[in-house]
Amino acid sequence: MTRKILVLLSWFQKHKITVSLIIISCITNLSLTIFNGRRICVDSGCGLYIGGLHFHDSLWHLALSNVAFQQYPFILPIFSGVNLSSYNYLLDLFIFLLKGLGIPTLVSYFKLIPVIYCFMFAGLSYKYLHRMNKSSSFINSALFFLFFGSSFSYILSLWHFGKWQSFMYSQAMQSGRALLNMQYAVSLLFFLASLIILQEKKLNAAQTVLLGLFLFITTGLKFYGGATLVVILAIYSLVLFIKTKKLKILLFQSCIYVFGFFGAVILFYTSSSSGKGGLPFAFSPFAIVHSLIEERDMFYIPNLVLARYTLLSSPKLFSPRLLSIELFTTAIFLMYNMGTRVIGVVDIFIKLIRRKLTGHELSLLGGILFSALATLLFVQKGDWWNVIQFFGYSLFLLNVFAGSALANLFVSKKMAPMMLGILLIFLTLPTNIEQLSFAREKYVSFTDSEVAALTILKEKPYGTVLQLPVSEYAYIPAFSNKPLYFGDKGVLNILGVDYKPRGEEVKKPTEIDFEKKDIRYIYINKSKFDFSGDIFLGKGFKKLFENTDISLFQKE
Repeated sequence: MTRKILVLLSWFQKHKITVSLIIISCITNLSLTIFNGRRICVDSGCGLYIGGLHFHDSLWHLALSNVAFQQYPFILPIFSGVNLSSYNYLLDLFIFLLKGLGIPTLVSYFKLIPVIYCFMFAGLSYKYLHRMNKSSSFINSALFFLFFGSSFSYILSLWHFGKWQSFMYSQAMQSGRALLNMQYAVSLLFFLASLIILQEKKLNAAQTVLLGLFLFITTGLKFYGGATLVVILAIYSLVLFIKTKKLKILLFQSCIYVFGFFGAVILFYTSSSSGKGGLPFAFSPFAIVHSLIEERDMFYIPNLVLARYTLLSSPKLFSPRLLSIELFTTAIFLMYNMGTRVIGVVDIFIKLIRRKLTGHELSLLGGILFSALATLLFVQKGDWWNVIQFFGYSLFLLNVFAGSALANLFVSKKMAPMMLGILLIFLTLPTNIEQLSFAREKYVSFTDSEVAALTILKEKPYGTVLQLPVSEYAYIPAFSNKPLYFGDKGVLNILGVDYKPRGEEVKKPTEIDFEKKDIRYIYINKSKFDFSGDIFLGKGFKKLFENTDISLFQKE
């Protein structure tokens, strides 16, 4: 044991830059999550803190972990009486299992999983890069982009507002922000593990089966990641077949990958009563890039927008000018989201021209192109912008090529390339520095009085809760372990749930026939509800709890 510690310390001593990058990346990543879920006090009072960057999505996933898996078939925690389906709930199910072991969901989601992710991502990234190229310059350069790669959103915020507010802009998932989407972050671990296995010149049966398992898990965590990984696996298998001409191996690998991918699709994304089913994508070329030149707080180019709409109204089937406008806007979109990683594109072109692109790098390039094209050519039903999540995997893979290009700049030892390399590093850092400021956030998300009401509700027998007024945040199921009658229309839209009849019903809660509804509790935020909660006392309910903020009623 002592010898292993000494070896580890020796490695730290020899790789100071690598260790520094890992430590700093853990600090910047964890600054976004680690302080969530704690009780704080500010001038306005005390209560529970959950940062605004996490507020909606984290509450939704906490609701899933605390409510959805209490029975089978799994239920939708924000729309009682409907089963959960067509959703990537694998990580939420895992957190639910951890809860059974005594680990609170708040701890798992905001602390345990993020810490494990930071160190596992660093370890897997180093192993992958070291096996690709043992040059410390390449490893550290690629790690830099894998840890800190960011968009040029901060340029927009400086231009429009004169200060760093890059987090206000919609963009693809960036390296340092992975923990803002916990499912995406965890999927990268299995994605990386798959890439490490693919570095082998030949795969045995056990490795192929393991890849199938990792593909299944990645798809269960994020469909976008699973689809990108299956493209990489397919290219690798085809390249291997061209070299070996062994059809049996190709067929075996294909069967395993098809089983892993479609097994996850069938399990997690097929329809049930909760949704319309099927993959929620519609063909709509370039739709995602248009807002960049249409929105005033982005790259607003009104003349170009007017020209595009004019050409769209033309009866001509094809317009070279319209295509040039779309391609120009797409170039802005790619540059904006890639940030300094755009040098990775240069590295790819140089290797293609010189025919130095390896079979493994060709697989990575296939994944980059697939996820980029999926982003540019489709929109997602329910929430059209969600298709941007494909591009997060393009950027993740592009980090490797960007690292190669950055390393070449420093290895040249010429003044101009080295200065360019230093400039690229400085242009990458602003958003990473900015996100450290979120560790200093201090405000009350849920007051002590609301937490008290939620705690009382949590201790009561299982039953459906009618929240008044209806909220776009799933905090009641997240903290009370009970499903809502109706809530969070944004998620319901994504899942394809027909919520309009019930949505109209809850607009007139005093007219609801509670004898025919499976509603056991009524939770009222008194500052936001127009009526006194006492109107429900004559409708079969009794007052369960009341304080300055909340009135809670239970069916008699």
